[in-house]
Amino acid sequence: MDLLIYSASFCLHVLTVYCNFVDVVVDRYDIPRVCPREVETDDFIRYHFNGTFFEDGKKFDSSYDRGKAFISQVGFGRLIAGMDRGLQGMCVNEKRRITIPPYLAYGSVGAGGVIPPDAVLVYDILLLDIWNEEDKVDIRSFGKPAVCKRTTKTSDFIRYHYNGTLLSGCSLRLQLRKEFNL
Repeated sequence: MDLLIYSASFCLHVLTVYCNFVDVVVDRYDIPRVCPREVETDDFIRYHFNGTFFEDGKKFDSSYDRGKAFISQVGFGRLIAGMDRGLQGMCVNEKRRITIPPYLAYGSVGAGGVIPPDAVLVYDILLLDIWNEEDKVDIRSFGKPAVCKRTTKTSDFIRYHYNGTLLSGCSLRLQLRKEFNL
């Protein structure tokens, strides 16, 4: 019986010493002075990134190289687990480096011939936008007449011009004339 307890204790010690699971390492190196909102689970985000291997610094992916920011939702498995963890609490215009161990990335399998098995990944991130389905619409007026004798009210007929921008940052390049009855 003592031998069984000793063996179990030894195995537990070996597992503790040699199987230390390292969590995501986050280095926040450019933090905005004002951060009205941080990334939370369920938020949609738009960000630029460079992905490199920890071992040799070789780049394996980059949104900058594609010329298009990456858009995803945080916290529902749409990203690798380490990225979901590393983006939490990030502010718009913040830059951070996220180092992700294999078990929170692509594990012992790797990915698509690009990521080898058991690779530690490093992502340099620049967060561009945060939004959520619960967010209210942001309306800004850029011009107002010097003298305004009357403001709109219910049942008024109005015309307006607008410029639209997609969440990706691309302009719709439209100036449409819309008419509505209130």
